[in-house]
Amino acid sequence: MIRASDASYDSKIASLDSDYAEAANQASARAQIDLKNTLEKMADGGYYGSGETVQATIAANADRAKTLSALARQNAQDKREYESEKEKARAGLSLEGEKEAMNLQSDLTEAIRDQENRDREYEAQKQQNAFENSLKSESLKLQKQEAARSAAKAASESSKGIEPEKDPYTYVDDVVARYSKYEKDKGYTVVNKTAILKALSAIIKDTALSYRYRYEMYIYGKSLGYLT
Repeated sequence: MIRASDASYDSKIASLDSDYAEAANQASARAQIDLKNTLEKMADGGYYGSGETVQATIAANADRAKTLSALARQNAQDKREYESEKEKARAGLSLEGEKEAMNLQSDLTEAIRDQENRDREYEAQKQQNAFENSLKSESLKLQKQEAARSAAKAASESSKGIEPEKDPYTYVDDVVARYSKYEKDKGYTVVNKTAILKALSAIIKDTALSYRYRYEMYIYGKSLGYLT
């Protein structure tokens, strides 16, 4: 738009030169015709070659020069006005362009922020789904282990039940990690204690697990402040 505006004003300025040249030519032609008519009249009156004809020629040339000078001044003034309008138009368009660029940048920043929020939500849901699937898989594994050991006779109360491959301390740490989320924008970690309590309680209440395993998990979870 700035280039188009500049081209429009440049065209107007170029047109001024053309108009000035045409007006100057017409003024010169009129001055020559007027001088010729004046000299012919003076010659008819017997003044040809006299000092009066010289004075008339000088005066005519002076008038012609004055007219051309006035045309030149007007042409220069018109050019200055067009140049001033050209710069004002350029400045206005440039300002509008900067405003539009700022608006576009703002929209882009907002779009990026929204996308980042959606990405975080997606990752959080993905982790939640993975954890739930892991719990289901672990539960299925425990059920299989219980079925495989159901025929075995426990030696004591503390040894009865299934002993998962993962020790109770690691299990509790994994549950805490699953329900803890680091908020990058805020600079701290948010811990969902309610979810941790529910997850640990469900495991501790599972009588398919050994008493010792569930007891150690309870003591460790309590020491961390997630169980009462």
